[in-house]
This record gives sequence, structure tokens and C-alpha cells, in this order.
Amino acid sequence: MEDAVVDLTAEVRTLAQHVEVLRIAVDDLRQELEFALRNWRRHDWVPTQPLTSLPRDPMIEDFVVNRTRREDVPSDPSGMAPAPVAPPAPTREADAGLGELF
Repeated sequence: MEDAVVDLTAEVRTLAQHVEVLRIAVDDLRQELEFALRNWRRHDWVPTQPLTSLPRDPMIEDFVVNRTRREDVPSDPSGMAPAPVAPPAPTREADAGLGELF
């Protein structure tokens, strides 16, 4: 019976050492996690895909973004000027001179 108690005491000491090692490992992991959470920096927002084209009507059924590639878009914006619009037709007030201030 005394031999069993001696063996059991030795096993308990061994288990205590293993528990101490596990406690240290968990404490180290806690410190690493705490450091990571305190020093976590979010990256600045960067668009995932540059927008080069959209359909004119956003309500169309086939709404496709970026049908053209960036290389297809002219770098000179003067080439993309809209067509000139004709002036509006004169109204009766303009014909009678009523639309003028002075």
C-alpha cells in the first residue's frame, strides 16, 4: 500500500509539472493575442476594381459594369465632349419682347 502511495505521489508531481507547462503556454498565447488585438491596424480602403464604365440606364436588365477596359478609355477628356445641343425654340413671350428685362 505504501508503494502505491509513493507511485501515486510521483504521478501527481509529474501531472503538476505538466499543468504548469500548459499554464505557461496558455499565458503566452494570451499575451500574444492581447498584443495583436491592441496593435491591429486596419488597412486604408482601396477600391477593389477601378470603375471605367457604367450603362447609361441603371434600371436596365443587363447591368454590366466595366464593359470597357481602362486602356479603351481615352486619356484626353476633350475627345469625350458631348455633342452640342440646339438652342431651345423661341416662345411667344420672347417674340413679343416680354421676356426682356431692359
